[in-house]
Amino acid sequence: MIDASLASPTHPSRPPPATKSFESFYFLTRPSEFLYTHVPLADQRHQHVLSLEEIFPAVQLALPYACPAYFQHDLALQSDFDIARTRLDGLQVACIDVEVPDDVECVAEVESQIYERDLEGDLFESGEVVKEPALAQPLWVEEGQRRIYRVKGFLNGDDSRGTLKIYAGKKGLMV
Repeated sequence: MIDASLASPTHPSRPPPATKSFESFYFLTRPSEFLYTHVPLADQRHQHVLSLEEIFPAVQLALPYACPAYFQHDLALQSDFDIARTRLDGLQVACIDVEVPDDVECVAEVESQIYERDLEGDLFESGEVVKEPALAQPLWVEEGQRRIYRVKGFLNGDDSRGTLKIYAGKKGLMV
């Protein structure tokens, strides 16, 4: 499958000025990898996934947004992942385990909007974004057979919603 729009360096979901070239991942991508970003609501046959059962839109919409690094670095969410863990209220903590190869490292942050009050006391988004570091701790499980990163993020008491972002890259090469 091809998505030239997402491949463009000017697409809003691409990090600013990290790269000035297109993202080759979005050209001839496997349909099973597009399920994280593309949900065909009209006709499930447009998923083009070769399996015995179709994946329902509600299940697809519950998948986390996965960027190309997720597939390029062979990351995997643990089988007990639940999208409900990412919905935080107050000072709750999100805890997500991601399996990674030995040569990959992860860092994480929580990004949230700043809210301000106008003269009448109504809340509005100021347009400013706050980025707070999150804990990304590497662990060896099953007697050293698998390496996972346990990522924990939380919102400050003033924030009502935010996004937990996990970045992955080759060891020693992350900027």
